[in-house]
Amino acid sequence: MAEITNSFPFQFYGTMIEVHMADDGHWYIRLDHMCEHLGLDPASQRRRLQEHPAIGDRCVPIVIDTPYRDSTRKQEVWFLDIHVLPLWLGMIQVLKVREELRERLIFSQRDLAHSLWLLYRSETFPKEILDEINASMSPADRQVAEIFEAAQQVRRKVDILNGRLDEELSRLGLVIGNLDNRLGAVETKIIGEETINSQQAKQIQDMVSIVADALHLSNKSKYSKSTAHATVHNEFKQQFQIHIYSALPASRFDDARNFLGSWWQKLSKRGAPLPSIFKGRQDSLL
Repeated sequence: MAEITNSFPFQFYGTMIEVHMADDGHWYIRLDHMCEHLGLDPASQRRRLQEHPAIGDRCVPIVIDTPYRDSTRKQEVWFLDIHVLPLWLGMIQVLKVREELRERLIFSQRDLAHSLWLLYRSETFPKEILDEINASMSPADRQVAEIFEAAQQVRRKVDILNGRLDEELSRLGLVIGNLDNRLGAVETKIIGEETINSQQAKQIQDMVSIVADALHLSNKSKYSKSTAHATVHNEFKQQFQIHIYSALPASRFDDARNFLGSWWQKLSKRGAPLPSIFKGRQDSLL
């Protein structure tokens, strides 16, 4: 059985709750304290957690000192691993929570649902469907989705390197893909290689849109506007082994500009002047 080694207070939904570090390397919160603040019955919540096949083992008893009359006594108390706290909050029936906390819990559950969608969408739907979904999103929303996907891929790679996912994902039928290539840009950012600035990323985004328009006009029967944008967007990422435009190494910006400019020229009428956006560049501010 784990033992608590240290405790730290933090603000949770308008009250102070303690998070506890244990000698098993995990961090926990007292389930009864959380339930008391939320207006839930601790015993029923503990049963629900223990019966859950995915997270039942994350609800554990720990012996601690608790108040007793004018002193303290050792008592077994149930704790919840903080890694599953968001999922537990997402499982709670809102109408059972104290009325003044319901709106906040509803917001958290909606936010959790959206975050899970962003994390797992690439492991749920095939690439061609995601391309269509991405094409209908705003550039900002698309970039957020790609950041989530990149983070998920990094996590999967770490799990594989640590031996946690070798057989489990195969058993479940999940596909990781060529992580060394797909995560190249993410890893270079981690080790500090200089990448393009926001102006340069915006320039690439605009160039991609111009090439996509030319691709659509070159063969409207084959490429709708959304399909053309998805095609150029994905071909560019594949060519430079990046997940988002801002991950492009600064040293490769000219290569990227020339790649898109050459593509536009192949799609356009012979002799058509190259748009100025393919000629200029936004130098790094770093």
